[in-house]
Amino acid sequence: MVRVLFASDLQGDFGKYQAIVNHGNAHGIDALFLGGDFVDGAIPGNGGKQKLDSAHARFINDAVTSVLTEEEIKNLQGLNPEELQKTLQELIKDKKEPIAKQFYDCVEKYELNVIKQILSGYNGRKVGVLGNHDPEFLKKSLEGIVEFVDDGIVDIHGIKISGLSDSYEPSAAASVLPELYPHIKNYKPTNDEEITKETFSKSENPADVYLFHRGVTNRFAPDQKNAPYTHDYNARKLVEEARVSGKDPLVLSGHFHHADGGREKGIFQLKPGMFVYELNINDKSKQLVEIVIYKYVQDMAEKKAA
Repeated sequence: MVRVLFASDLQGDFGKYQAIVNHGNAHGIDALFLGGDFVDGAIPGNGGKQKLDSAHARFINDAVTSVLTEEEIKNLQGLNPEELQKTLQELIKDKKEPIAKQFYDCVEKYELNVIKQILSGYNGRKVGVLGNHDPEFLKKSLEGIVEFVDDGIVDIHGIKISGLSDSYEPSAAASVLPELYPHIKNYKPTNDEEITKETFSKSENPADVYLFHRGVTNRFAPDQKNAPYTHDYNARKLVEEARVSGKDPLVLSGHFHHADGGREKGIFQLKPGMFVYELNINDKSKQLVEIVIYKYVQDMAEKKAA
């Protein structure tokens, strides 16, 4: 039996990272599956304690402000959002390098250095995929700590894990520095109806588990009317090719923090912001035999998995 913990959308919550590592070590869990959005959590905003910004929105704002003149900043005031975005992009066009450098330094200092220290304390394997809030340099920073499925199939006690970074929604940082988020540009939108019209061939090397950030089925989208394209064609193609090859793969994804969890043909859309999932997989049949759900709780000032 291979036992793994699946968690996603931790978004720089160090308490959750530590809780997962502690639980994994204490219970002899073989591996952690991390479904993206490692970084970019909510922090008190400039508007006061009641307003929250994302950490990366703050980092980007500080970086952009540091390279603009007082006159340029003054000229941005009073613009509507569309005018602001257009004017800002023109102003920073030739200043992307120092902005990117300052952004990188902040992400490393305030988020990744702590995450690396915590994850390094886990005794098992760590397998991950990038989310829409994760800059690509995160993979390099976590090299030797987390194995990313984009780089090839990961084998854990005979269980093959594959996947893709597959979310198109840009974060605040990705809107300003899209070159740091190339995986978002690779997103090819589709939906279940279009998938049923496709003819897929067998995969040369199908996996037993597929790990994505955004879901690969319409069923678990929170608002299907306003989000008709809910998943990436390339991600769903991997799953369908595995099925044609005779596999019944387990498909894991996060991203939708408030979507109803459930299973449809082996696809799990889970509530990543609320729960951690222990998955027990039979290493002979490669099938999921048990799932145990843990909820994050607040205990004094320290978060841990119940």
